[in-house]
Amino acid sequence: MLRRILMMLFFGSLSSLMAMGQYTTCADLSTQIGPYFWDPFGTTQHTSWGHYFYNTLVGTCTYSTSSVPLSQYCANQSYSYGSISNQELGHVVLPFHHNNGNSVASGVSASPSGAAATMTQATAAAATTSCITFCGAVVGISAGASGVGATVTFPPDSILTGATSITTPCPIQNNPQNGGGCSVSGAPCEGGGGGEECNSNSECDSGCCYDGYCSLNSEDCPPTAPKSGDPQVSSQIKKMAKQRKGDTNTNLN
Repeated sequence: MLRRILMMLFFGSLSSLMAMGQYTTCADLSTQIGPYFWDPFGTTQHTSWGHYFYNTLVGTCTYSTSSVPLSQYCANQSYSYGSISNQELGHVVLPFHHNNGNSVASGVSASPSGAAATMTQATAAAATTSCITFCGAVVGISAGASGVGATVTFPPDSILTGATSITTPCPIQNNPQNGGGCSVSGAPCEGGGGGEECNSNSECDSGCCYDGYCSLNSEDCPPTAPKSGDPQVSSQIKKMAKQRKGDTNTNLN
């Protein structure tokens, strides 16, 4: 119980501090779920005490600036993990002998570009076996890299079995440092420049030269060869460029 209270106080304080700040970078969007506690126990064939398991599961969503050029999203990673231990206390009725087994399977999934949501699962399982002589208590958990859809197998002669899991979904998040991303294909990011006339990428402070105008939109500036122009998109950029040029002329007069 003390373990739960201390952990809840710590992570509760951490969450409050995070809530007080504003999202100014991708890292600010990172979150944690849990810790969740699962403590199964049993007293079968015991004259005193019993067999006890102590499990903690945690999930995290970690966001960072994407390494993909001009991505409007934050790279995201989902990670679910945990720990488990056991104790056998007291006296067991003769001639039985008890063995405890437990296992935890973690999961990780990442989206380097941030254009896809990620989700993982962590699974914990426990079992106690009873036999006249020594017998193993191997608990198996089968899962892929993300841990989602894990299956659990328990040993024969089990007098206690149990399993639990957590799922950590991490949604797509726009990068706060580029104004939250561009919502209109081809239109410059709000407050981020763009729209100036250009002949090559080197003439743009950031982004790329698309159809003769600077654009900060990741859809216009893929890491590979640029795609063909969209007349409607080009019209939007040209219109913004003319407006900027008109404002400049007005200031000079």
